[in-house]
Amino acid sequence: MSESREARLWKALFYVVTFASAIPFFVVRYLPFCDLPEHVAAISVLERSLVAPHEVTSYVVAFGSSQYFLYHATGALLMFVTRDAVLANQILIALVAIAWPLSFRSLLRAAGRDERLALFAPMALWSRALLVGFLPFVASLPIAFFAIALVLRQLAAFSLRRAILLAVVATALFYTHVSAYLVFAFIAFACSIVVHLRARVRSFVAIAKVTTPLGPSALCAFAWYLRGSLGQAPAAPADADVGSMGLVRSLKALPVWTFDVWHSNVDRACAVFWWLAVAMLLAFTLRRRSDEPSDALRVRLLAWVPFAAALLVFLATPFRIGPAAMLNVRLAPFVVLLFLLPLDGRGLTRRLARLPFAVAALVSLVTIANASSEIRATSDEVLGDRIDEVLGAMRPGTRVATLAADPSSEHTAFWPYAFMGSYHVTRGGSVASFSFAQMAHWPIHYAPGAEPPPHRAFWLFRPCEYRFEDDGAYFDYVLVSGSLPRFVDGVPGPPFVPVARSGRFTLYEKVAGPPPPPEPSFVGPCRPPPQLAQR
Repeated sequence: MSESREARLWKALFYVVTFASAIPFFVVRYLPFCDLPEHVAAISVLERSLVAPHEVTSYVVAFGSSQYFLYHATGALLMFVTRDAVLANQILIALVAIAWPLSFRSLLRAAGRDERLALFAPMALWSRALLVGFLPFVASLPIAFFAIALVLRQLAAFSLRRAILLAVVATALFYTHVSAYLVFAFIAFACSIVVHLRARVRSFVAIAKVTTPLGPSALCAFAWYLRGSLGQAPAAPADADVGSMGLVRSLKALPVWTFDVWHSNVDRACAVFWWLAVAMLLAFTLRRRSDEPSDALRVRLLAWVPFAAALLVFLATPFRIGPAAMLNVRLAPFVVLLFLLPLDGRGLTRRLARLPFAVAALVSLVTIANASSEIRATSDEVLGDRIDEVLGAMRPGTRVATLAADPSSEHTAFWPYAFMGSYHVTRGGSVASFSFAQMAHWPIHYAPGAEPPPHRAFWLFRPCEYRFEDDGAYFDYVLVSGSLPRFVDGVPGPPFVPVARSGRFTLYEKVAGPPPPPEPSFVGPCRPPPQLAQR
């Protein structure tokens, strides 16, 4: 077999795995990623704000407050074409899945590494960050890989055109997700300093040629920081706590947050083979060869810098800053993929060199097939086959509260469909709560006077905090996941009756009833003790 023919076969395999990565996002209409419905609702509000702003009365677009804005704005443009926010988001996340291996291959080329390493990238897409629904962050990684590739090319040969492109890509990265932007910026400075120090060119001018294009994005980041978007919106209580994880816990979280997403053992088995293939390449890479040219050694050493920089950011990032949580662990797939950058299999014997890459391609395809199966099984388990009837039973212009009495699943490691009520906004609903619209970093906020009754953060997962009188007076519907047996048993406040059911979800609609008692009782569905019943 000629080398050219073998190269074509590897290229064909790469494209097969790359485009197959998009398949799981279309096996069901409602994907079981926790925060995803909130992103779809934001896309819908943004699109309607552009097309028919008079129809958007409950929300305002928070220009400048959100570093998620590019993801939702892109989704809004797709919705303008598809006329369907759910489909627009499916297309967008599928394009992100395809971009993962393509962008990583671009980085490998810029670093002068073995392009076949891109076969390892598709499996890392299926991380806990995706399952939790951190969609802007997941979408930011391909942009970050493209941006790092531009930095490495600038270090090799300066180009004004490339500098302008780097400025645009860096700004786009910030407005997709600030966490990935911070990792990229640290990598850019680290690579620039290492390259020029090793070349004994201690010139700030030389370093500035590479880092100056980051100026516009840095100004955007500083302006965003001054707006106080790390805090919560006024509608939610302040919470400035910072929570961190120890070194050992953080390192243990790396493989878990990269691959362990389903309760079945298929993803764990794939991860074992994935790491074995990586270990095989690492063992060869670490074996020093006496005949290796010094230029090749410098290239290999530079390839370790992005990984080292990303690992330092991962270890230094807190787990939580105020309402923003899982800040460090979501970086796990970023760190793991950059660990591949210094590896190389081109010096192995031809037959032996095929093995790790073939394993990477195989486990990626198995992961894609398993994800498709688990997504469908989760949808059948939690949503049932009449969920569109449940969502369609709510009248346009009405308000719904979602209470996750049972947000668990036999299939997923995190809470699927916890924000199911947010799809009501995409169907012309007025308000769906709990919503991240209460938080300052979200691209849409509640319009003045449209805010739901105040609650502690994430009351979605605390159905006992629902209050029959003041919450019942505000909401027109309540969508319950699981069972709240006291919800309709002669409780104070406006009466609700069940009107639709599918899977674990039951929709309750408010009906006319007796006037509220003169003294509010602040009673919720879990019969809290008197000292806990009041807010």
